[in-house]
Amino acid sequence: MNALDLGLWSIRNDQLYRSLVFPNFKQAMLCANEIAELAENINHHPTLVIAYGKLEIYLYTFDQQKITDLDYQTAQKIETILSSLHL
Repeated sequence: MNALDLGLWSIRNDQLYRSLVFPNFKQAMLCANEIAELAENINHHPTLVIAYGKLEIYLYTFDQQKITDLDYQTAQKIETILSSLHL
């Protein structure tokens, strides 16, 4: 994935952004927890915004003050998680 191949991701507030809708809060939390596990494993942590039935994901490399290859790679890994959850 790169800037020309974002798929369901977009740029919002100078960050990679993806929004997901779930039937309830519990499903949104389950997904967020899977992403959190990935983030801990790779030591790159997205901003996750969780509301009833909705999860927003923001990726940005704060120490470089921009979107980097690591953000695109993390987005790809998150897509793998979403696929495994059938989302």
